[in-house]
Amino acid sequence: MATLHPFEPRHRPALPAAFTRSELSQMLSVYGRRVADGEWRDYAIDNRDGVAIFSIFRRSQESPLFAIVKQPAEDSAEYALFAGPERLDSNHSLSDLLATLESRPRLIQG
Repeated sequence: MATLHPFEPRHRPALPAAFTRSELSQMLSVYGRRVADGEWRDYAIDNRDGVAIFSIFRRSQESPLFAIVKQPAEDSAEYALFAGPERLDSNHSLSDLLATLESRPRLIQG
């Protein structure tokens, strides 16, 4: 007679990744200020492979200038700021990460 064993997955599936309304509000506040200054013109939100990504563009046809990546965890989330492939900062606080983004040099229009 066959013995049945309970099924146990080999690895835990990724937690669903999405930005909350509060997180979107914080990011769009920073984005809106830079749009008003003429620096940024477009953004995109993407969810894939257990991460949520908020990408910022100078022009919609270009590669993103910056990307804010949220990777959820059991107890909290980790946020990372990228400029192209370069990781500029990571933090467990989105507001601290956005402060890093705002402290970066800004484009001066002449």
